[in-house]
Amino acid sequence: MKYYLKNSLGLKLAARLVLPSGRGPFPTVVFSHGFDSSKESPRSAPLAQRLAEKGIASFLLDFTGHGESEGGKAESTIEQQTDDLKNALDFVQDLDNVDKDMLALHGSSSGALVALNLSLTDKRAKTAVLRAPRTDGYFPSVKEQAQKLELSLLFIQGEADPLATETRDFIKHLKTEAELAIICEADHLFTDPLHLEQVFVLTLNWFEKKLKQRKAA
Repeated sequence: MKYYLKNSLGLKLAARLVLPSGRGPFPTVVFSHGFDSSKESPRSAPLAQRLAEKGIASFLLDFTGHGESEGGKAESTIEQQTDDLKNALDFVQDLDNVDKDMLALHGSSSGALVALNLSLTDKRAKTAVLRAPRTDGYFPSVKEQAQKLELSLLFIQGEADPLATETRDFIKHLKTEAELAIICEADHLFTDPLHLEQVFVLTLNWFEKKLKQRKAA
């Protein structure tokens, strides 16, 4: 199911909602893709289908200048993508099939940095999974304010990902619940299907635990 929304620049952003079978409203994960990626990421798109099988919806967004969204990539800064993601949360929480009290984020690479940046001030997401996150000096203000983060976080990193060292350091600054899963020998994009499957299983288990059990309680 495709949707279009606007960011604060008035640019049209494309998005796709993947729903489980049955009646909602459903816990929903809003995806924040990396630079040069899109809502059709070969890692995120199949993950959304797997989440639907677990009764969890996914909202996959094309950031400014990416995929089918308007604008240029020069405009698609961390700040602008943070605004895009906020507008996605604004939009998705008003959809009938979405449980606005059970929202989560999934960030990959620089999209993880965007998810963290938004979560410094926007507390609607209860939890997040960050795949191959970028937490280094590329956008230092997030690390400087990391102690303000309140949502529970799962970091998934490849052992061979050069960003892994920075992620370990970033986690030391957190006061919220945070776990780090290292996939042995995996690279930044988890190009080995066996490594990617491990990522999927970790992600599915985390969201099931944090969204569905919390809802049941």
